[in-house]
Amino acid sequence: MGRKASREIIPVEEPQTVPGPFLSGAGERARYQSLDRLLPHTLVSGRYRIERRIGRGGFGLVFAAEDTLLKRRMALKFLDPVFTADPREFLRVRREICLSRRIGDPRIVRIYSLECWQGIHYLVMELVEGQSLSQVIEANGALPWKTIAPFFIQVLEALAALHESGIVHRDIKPGNIMVGTAGQVKLLDFGLAREVWEPEGSSPQSGIVGSLYYLSPEQIQGGELDGRSDLYQLGLVLYRLLAGRHPFVETTPQGLVVKHLSATPPALKRPAVPGWVEAMLERLLQKRPERRFASARGVLRFLQRTARSPVRRLLAGLRRRRCRWLLAILGTLLSLGVLLLAQQALGH
Repeated sequence: MGRKASREIIPVEEPQTVPGPFLSGAGERARYQSLDRLLPHTLVSGRYRIERRIGRGGFGLVFAAEDTLLKRRMALKFLDPVFTADPREFLRVRREICLSRRIGDPRIVRIYSLECWQGIHYLVMELVEGQSLSQVIEANGALPWKTIAPFFIQVLEALAALHESGIVHRDIKPGNIMVGTAGQVKLLDFGLAREVWEPEGSSPQSGIVGSLYYLSPEQIQGGELDGRSDLYQLGLVLYRLLAGRHPFVETTPQGLVVKHLSATPPALKRPAVPGWVEAMLERLLQKRPERRFASARGVLRFLQRTARSPVRRLLAGLRRRRCRWLLAILGTLLSLGVLLLAQQALGH
């Protein structure tokens, strides 16, 4: 059966065969802008029936659609022609597909193919019904740890799978973490991801890449990156969820960079945040990677041990800044108890 002229499927298994550069003409741009008025039931590439628009980002428009061939719902992300006209950016798209397909973890969103319809390239992706963590924060503000914990653990599990496959995400932020209607978490956007073995500057996005509010110190300094960079970014996400705000409030890029490199985040001072969570957060946000947790699995083990041990939770809670005097009293009482026991032993 012949392929329709309006549909082109770009192979994604061999990123070295990237076509380009693409020309972003007035016709393609006008067709892309007209997607805002794309009607439900429109058939894209003779296969995907549009349901509704579900989002707009810096690089494209996202629609929910039905795959009429496989009888399942998908997300179609139409890419802005200005973006795909740059061959390096187009390589980023192909790279994102290859990396997301390589992991195969249920917490990482699947991208199935890159196709073209009426001159506009689009990604066929797994559809995730729900909200991004950015939307959750905007709607609810600061959240208690008990609400955050299930999301946080799932993101850690996704990062563990990613890092154990030798990949660093490099762009962990609330907008790239989706929470489904059943509470399942999906990690999105692998456009900036890099394999750990790759030398700096070899990927399509060399130099400082990432979202300014969520850069790790080593990203800013141009150092070698591993999974601990993603953990720093996740620490910033956790802080924002717990506080309802970012730890570093600055209006200039230069000011933000300085704070990422040298400033200590303000104490949360929230009764809904257990002391041991603050201790974990403080470790995630250490400026030097070697002072953070060694891996996402390490954070998960910390959480499991703490959850199983009420004593650990109690002692960690007593370390909170506002409870240090209780810790001092407890230490004094323990010391007195040891002395009394020693005196009784000597008396016998």
